[in-house]
Amino acid sequence: MERRQTPLYSRLKCAIRERILRGDLVPGQPTPSEAMLRAEFGVSSTTARRCLNDLELDGYVQRVQGQGTFVCERDALKSARHIGIFYHDLVNLTSTFAASVLKGIFDQVGQSRFQPELLSSAAVRKSPNPSAAMAEMLRQRSVEGLLVLSPTPALWLKDVLASRLPVVSVNMEYEDARVYGVISEARLVMERLLDEIIARGHRRMVAMREVLPEKLEGLLSSRIPELSRSPLRCHFETLSYYSPAQARAIVEKHLVETEPATVFLAYGYELALEVGHILKSLGFNIPADVSLIYFGVSPGPSELYQVAVPAALVGGEATRMLSTLLAGHVPLERVVRIPSQIVPGETLGPAQSSVNSNQ
Repeated sequence: MERRQTPLYSRLKCAIRERILRGDLVPGQPTPSEAMLRAEFGVSSTTARRCLNDLELDGYVQRVQGQGTFVCERDALKSARHIGIFYHDLVNLTSTFAASVLKGIFDQVGQSRFQPELLSSAAVRKSPNPSAAMAEMLRQRSVEGLLVLSPTPALWLKDVLASRLPVVSVNMEYEDARVYGVISEARLVMERLLDEIIARGHRRMVAMREVLPEKLEGLLSSRIPELSRSPLRCHFETLSYYSPAQARAIVEKHLVETEPATVFLAYGYELALEVGHILKSLGFNIPADVSLIYFGVSPGPSELYQVAVPAALVGGEATRMLSTLLAGHVPLERVVRIPSQIVPGETLGPAQSSVNSNQ
């Protein structure tokens, strides 16, 4: 199996760190500048800057505005920074997607010297002024930076952002430019998926997505994605979190029409399992009668055809971005987009006429 090559900025960081640990660069001494790193190692400005940023986040150097970057005393490492990980409710936190994101966050937390705390929205939802309640909760817990793990109304973040507290959203994009974010980019992979569905002879697909009850104005990623592509007719259905009765009603509705759906796309592994159970209970075989795809993360190997979201990578990169903000630097991009991938499975087959025979 071919090994993945270590990123260039990481190799450059290791080289400078070794010089510090060997004593070639002593505390108080300037480190090579970005220009010097470019000349010595033949790297880009972006790579040189990320190397120095990482060394500062790890406590090896300190960057002084207008003066340069200097080696730190090894016993003068910064103390752990207290960060909040905000989630909507316990049900949301127990999804396979959230578990994978949390793994990515906590894998990065140790390297960034963070002291994380999980924060529920329970108190905020009960308040007549959610924005003030959110800001007060963070003040009481001395939170210095916030990772938003689940869909959260932009209004709730208004007072937090006004206090200049760094906020990074995980797999969400907000209209407010003060909210940074890391998201899984699915547009290109979804286009390839739709092409494959059409090539297999399917003409009608139903996409199902669970949503929170709150109004989510200002949250771009809460909007219904555009899936339509001729000759494939796409229908988008939303339902409340973990509502099997709603899920069953939606599936039944789209199986009894004149031209029944032959593909169901579920946003989330748990929802996909529920849809599969419903289809089988109604007497449909997967994928002989109806195909099933899901968008998200599975806890392990799965037979389901999926658009795989790199959730752990998203969580880790979001934590790195928060580190950059807490160090006083502006991230190179306000929103980092990490590509999703198609993982073939056994639940996407060619369109069959047997669906019509079940009517």
